[in-house]
Amino acid sequence: MACHKSFGSVYVTPVMNMKKSNKLIQLNRVDSMERYVLVPGNVNGRRNRRIKELSKVRGNCFFVKGVAHGLFDFIYRATVKLGLKDRKLIFSRGSVKTGNRPVSNRVDIYELDWDLGTSILIPMKLNYRDKVKLIISEIETELRVMEIVVLSGLIQIACPDKSIKWCREMAATVMALGWKQYESGIPAAVKRLEP
Repeated sequence: MACHKSFGSVYVTPVMNMKKSNKLIQLNRVDSMERYVLVPGNVNGRRNRRIKELSKVRGNCFFVKGVAHGLFDFIYRATVKLGLKDRKLIFSRGSVKTGNRPVSNRVDIYELDWDLGTSILIPMKLNYRDKVKLIISEIETELRVMEIVVLSGLIQIACPDKSIKWCREMAATVMALGWKQYESGIPAAVKRLEP
């Protein structure tokens, strides 16, 4: 311990023994200062902010516990392709409602106070394993519903002037045919097959 005297008061400052460490620190680790985040949520049917614990960080994407691990790389790559690397995006799970009814076909997007970033709330009703069969440009394909919903939300952030329907169709088109379709700006014809 080292003591510093200042105007009659004594402040005790711990002195750390500096040893050379061979431990590697991950670039995308969650630091102790960024362990918790304040995100919007529903409590008893009313909008409130809740403190949630972060589990993973990929670049500018922060993931709260409960988000499927299979989405981490998918979301990070999508943010790079959409040019959203300059925004802090926080992904969490929760209740997404339209007219007081829970829905599973869209995400809720909130701009957080104090420039903390953008909160993207993924519906709890969705399961990562759920898939849907679609016909896209006359090609039958099977896609994950959660990935379509999240990607359409990210496209909505990147293209705020486009309609929700356009964003959904573009998300499905990109997942089936690749990012060149996004660059063209025209989504393919998307039709859902009945189960």
